[in-house]
Amino acid sequence: MNQNKKMISSLLIIACTFSISVLAHAGSKERFTMMSYNAENLFNAVHDEGTDDYEYLPLELKEGIYANETRAFCGNKGDCANKDWTDAVYKKKLQNIAKSILSYNNGKGADVVMMQEVENIQVLNDLIKTMPNSGYKYVQLIEGKDKRGIDPGAISKIPFTSSKLHLPADAKGVKRGTLEVNLLIKNVKVTLMSNHWPSQANPVADRMTAAKIVEKAVKDAAASDIIVSAGDFNTTETEKPNAVEYMKNLMVDARSKATELGVKLFPGSYKHGGKWGSLDRIFVKVQNSKKILPIYETFNVYAPLFILKSKGNVSTFKTGKTPNPGPSDSIDYNKYEPFRFDYSKNDGFSDHLPSVISFEIQ
Repeated sequence: MNQNKKMISSLLIIACTFSISVLAHAGSKERFTMMSYNAENLFNAVHDEGTDDYEYLPLELKEGIYANETRAFCGNKGDCANKDWTDAVYKKKLQNIAKSILSYNNGKGADVVMMQEVENIQVLNDLIKTMPNSGYKYVQLIEGKDKRGIDPGAISKIPFTSSKLHLPADAKGVKRGTLEVNLLIKNVKVTLMSNHWPSQANPVADRMTAAKIVEKAVKDAAASDIIVSAGDFNTTETEKPNAVEYMKNLMVDARSKATELGVKLFPGSYKHGGKWGSLDRIFVKVQNSKKILPIYETFNVYAPLFILKSKGNVSTFKTGKTPNPGPSDSIDYNKYEPFRFDYSKNDGFSDHLPSVISFEIQ
């Protein structure tokens, strides 16, 4: 009799434990992670017809069938004409960008990476082939009208339900456009936008035009539960009129919100003239808070030391894993800058650092 009681008691404990486990799992909320990354001139080693990609070709082609075009394009611009951008260099650049992407989220990478400065969709296909066991299966890039041939794109572990490129008909002042991809996650309609606005070499008015393109795209996405517009906005803090400030009237700036919440933020995503700046941004508009919410505390510039270098010296920090994207109190980041890719050494990553954020499915 006592033995039967013990058996029943044990079964009850197991049943209760199982029930608690199931309830905990059922009650847990799923997170969705996103990264935005300007990969800086992610070109392959093949000429893309109709574009001025001559700087990023092998010398064999620059001095051969594209000699005239290379001379006309490169002129006296640095090592443009002498840069030997071979297939081996291209593959190394892919490997390095893949390493930086996969180092995030404990080696898993984000669910979706919104990318900038990508030559074409084949490059994105090559990138995910470089990460065969990562879960990245889906790519999108729609060609704009940028003469140099760089476009915004996206890679994802979640299938895209639809996509479009927002670009003015005449492409006046805005030639790369804003790429929109849509996803369905647990019945949550998510709209993500990848931006690469006109550079500082262009008039302020062009960046204001880009902001208004996003404004219209946001209005058109009224059926989505959340809209996220991320990328390289190429807008400095002092610029007037300021297109980023215009965006803040349309959507929530994740960096500003994280600052309000006391998050220790990395000083910037890009360094110019020895100073960190925040050209790369993530803007969020929640349209159904019962379905999904941004976790602004998770926003940061992702800057593990291996994608940084100290002035004039390559970083000796080699591991790609960090416990979180936040900066360390023990490091003076003013002594560092983004570790740009050097084709002659097959080393480095990009002149921009990725930005990251998580969302919670309610």
